[in-house]
Amino acid sequence: MSLKYDFSVTEFKEYSLIKKYKEKGLINDEFLSLLNHISLEDLVALKLESVIRLCNGKFFGFPLYHSLKSVVEKSVTNIAASVCPTKKQAALFLGVLDVKLRDLYKKHDINDNFKDS
Repeated sequence: MSLKYDFSVTEFKEYSLIKKYKEKGLINDEFLSLLNHISLEDLVALKLESVIRLCNGKFFGFPLYHSLKSVVEKSVTNIAASVCPTKKQAALFLGVLDVKLRDLYKKHDINDNFKDS
């Protein structure tokens, strides 16, 4: 089953991280343009390097490798909440069953503001 929906016109834009950070003045369109030229892997590496520099290289004791699955899971679930107008489409987008989607929303404390589907 293919997902046939124009994600650019979703009415649930209040979940957009881009909108949230733009409103706070933390990012702008120029930043987003530059961001589009960096691979996801490099972006994660840049973020980690930045955090490690803030800690003066002392980033020990944090189970980084074992936390990756949870970090990525929360990130893609947030994206599904941002771009999909219904729970069914969010589940299709993520490739999970509706039950798993509910579990993910509960686990990662994602607000449920979808139309009933």
